Amino acid sequence: MLAALVLIVLSPSQTDERFEEFFAEFVEKRQAIRLLEAEFRQTTKNPEETNVSRGTLYYAKPRRLMLRYIDPDEMVYIVDGEMIYTYVAEIEQLERHDLQDDPATEALFLGFDDDAKRLREAYAVVFLDAKGEGDDVAVLELTPKAGDEESFFQSVRIYMRGERLLPYRIRLKTDAESEVVIEVADYRVNAPIDQSKTQFLVPEGTLIVDNGAPIETVGRGGKWIPETAPLAQTPTVQGPGQENPK
Repeated sequence: MLAALVLIVLSPSQTDERFEEFFAEFVEKRQAIRLLEAEFRQTTKNPEETNVSRGTLYYAKPRRLMLRYIDPDEMVYIVDGEMIYTYVAEIEQLERHDLQDDPATEALFLGFDDDAKRLREAYAVVFLDAKGEGDDVAVLELTPKAGDEESFFQSVRIYMRGERLLPYRIRLKTDAESEVVIEVADYRVNAPIDQSKTQFLVPEGTLIVDNGAPIETVGRGGKWIPETAPLAQTPTVQGPGQENPK
C-alpha cells in the first residue's frame, strides 16, 4: 500500500485523499512509540563552506525533540511544544524563544510528530517520486504557503522508510544557495526512559536569555530544561532494541 502512495508525484486533485490515507497509516505505525533515540549527521552547505556535525537526537511524546550535538562543537537544540531552546557550550549561554501557537512550527519536528492537520494549515504537502531510494520509501515535500514570510525554510523534504516510517534523511532548503541535510540512523525505539533523554541539565554559570532578554545565571547544581518531563520517568513497553531504516 505504501509504495503505491509514493511512486508518483500527485496532482493537486489527488493530494488530499492520498495525504489522508498516508497519515492514517503513519499515525497507526507510530501509536506505540513513546520515545525515539537515534544518531544523526548534519551537513550544512552554502557557497562559502560545507560544515559537518554529529550527535544524538531524542523524540518524546508529546511533542519534544532534542538534538545533542557533540562533534565538532557541543550544542543542544530543543523544540518543546511552542518553545525553542538553544544551548551553546562555547559561549555558556542558553536562549529560549516562545513560538506561540503557530502551525508553521510543525515542520520543526522534522517528521517525528503526527499532527497532520496543523502541518497542512501552514504548508503545502506533496508526495515526491521515491525512485532510487529503495522499496517502501515515502518522500514528502513541505513548502510554506503563500504569504508566510517568516518561514524557517523555503522547502523541506522528509525521506521515511521501515516498519514505522522513521525519517532517515531530512533535506531543508534554507535559501536559493544553501541547504541543511540531516541523515538519521541507528534508531532505538522505546528504550528505558531517563531524565537525560527528555531534558538537558544546563551547567552552572550558564546565562539564560528569554526572548532576547537575559533573565538569570544558572546556579550551583545546574538547571534542567525544559523544567518538566514530557512523560512519566518510568520504564515503557519495549520495542525493538534497534531499528535502522536505511
